[in-house]
Amino acid sequence: MDQTIEAVLATLIFFLLISMMNYVSLGLYVSATAREAGAVLNDYSMIVSNIMIIENGNRTASWSLWSPLTDPDAFGLPDGLHVAINASSFHINSNGNATTRWVKSAGSPPLNANAGVCERLVILDDRSAVLVSVVVW
Repeated sequence: MDQTIEAVLATLIFFLLISMMNYVSLGLYVSATAREAGAVLNDYSMIVSNIMIIENGNRTASWSLWSPLTDPDAFGLPDGLHVAINASSFHINSNGNATTRWVKSAGSPPLNANAGVCERLVILDDRSAVLVSVVVW
């Protein structure tokens, strides 16, 4: 009888240890996957910002007429992703004061979403600048 109880207890301890190891392994896997997904989303946001900069260049007229798109298909992103774009143009006068010319935005990411962010500053031909912020989630 004592051997049976010892065998049952040893088996239970063995299963408990295996379960704990699986739980820890699953946690490590989820953490690593989340880090990789964040890096991929950052890459996607960089692709979107690069496409916008290539399309508009450093020409003030192009950026003035530009309107932000939030359709992921327009940038060749996979299905299920969402895009939010915020761009603002400002000019620094001779006194060193910055004046905002325009602000254009489209889409708004959820506050607690796992998202990729890319921010770029483009110096335009009239010595003004455009700050572009792209969020992909």
